[in-house]
Amino acid sequence: PPADGGPSVSGQPEEEEAPPPAAGWTREMIGNRAGKLCIWLLLLLASRLKPLLGDVQDIDESLESKSDQQSEQLDQSAGTRVVAGQIMDSTEDFGESKSDEDEAVSKEDVNTEIDVQKAIGGTADSELCVFPFLFVDREYLSCTTDGRDDDRLWCATTYNYNQDKKWGFCETNEEASQRKFAREAEVIYHTGMKMINGTSRKNLKKEGYQILVKAAEMGSTKAMEKVSYAMLLGDYMQLDIAAAKNDFEMLAALGSPKGQTGLGFLFASGVGVHSSQAKALVFYTFGALGGNLLSHMILGYRYWAGIGVPQSCESALTHYKLVANYGKQ
Repeated sequence: PPADGGPSVSGQPEEEEAPPPAAGWTREMIGNRAGKLCIWLLLLLASRLKPLLGDVQDIDESLESKSDQQSEQLDQSAGTRVVAGQIMDSTEDFGESKSDEDEAVSKEDVNTEIDVQKAIGGTADSELCVFPFLFVDREYLSCTTDGRDDDRLWCATTYNYNQDKKWGFCETNEEASQRKFAREAEVIYHTGMKMINGTSRKNLKKEGYQILVKAAEMGSTKAMEKVSYAMLLGDYMQLDIAAAKNDFEMLAALGSPKGQTGLGFLFASGVGVHSSQAKALVFYTFGALGGNLLSHMILGYRYWAGIGVPQSCESALTHYKLVANYGKQ
């Protein structure tokens, strides 16, 4: 159902004059009845939107499962070698042992567009990293974790690491810890999503959302998005509009399209905040620019019906077409 109401039989919103007060009815009685009717309509709107919000927010969720981290015992006897300050098994072939898919999941690289990267520690402290650099039989265009069992990012400061052994870390200990913490949060998030999507039992889904709460507390943006909508709708979590609003504000500050869409809904409906169609339009627009399909659907309807924006079938078609094309993919 459209998020902001529906068209009339004629295809355009109709405005009807309110009937004159009935005999014996006071303005106070009419006002009380109107207030109750508005509250009832808001609750009806939220219940009608619940399945739509729940379905659309999951469209772009990835159900990828992370492969388990393998812990290897390092043999420091004959047949080992030193790589970036660590003793590694000489039988491991870094250039060929991992497929592209495995490397994409298990290794994290620094943005290749970094102009200047100084090495920290290692054998070439404060020297500039050189890209590309040669390690074993492969060239690297960015910092890498290859060759280290502690998953620290490092780089070489000369082209041929194999020959010169000049290297340093690409991050401080604190930055490495933060990256590791964020990665652990993502692992917990995927664990919760597997539980939620792998069962139809309500109690197990609730357990899955509790796992997502932990991941959200650790800083997982995706987990916070799921938890905020669950609290907004009372879906497998206790209904908590205030907490959902706080999460949406945090997510919007981080640039999350789902957080911006959530705030747009709150301001459009007046749930938990003072209703403001102008603010709703701003947040819906940012949500749509970020690729959120629900925001596109809402803006499509608003432009079609002329709600808070100039009526434009062409603009409405643009938003609806984006959603429709996504469904074809």
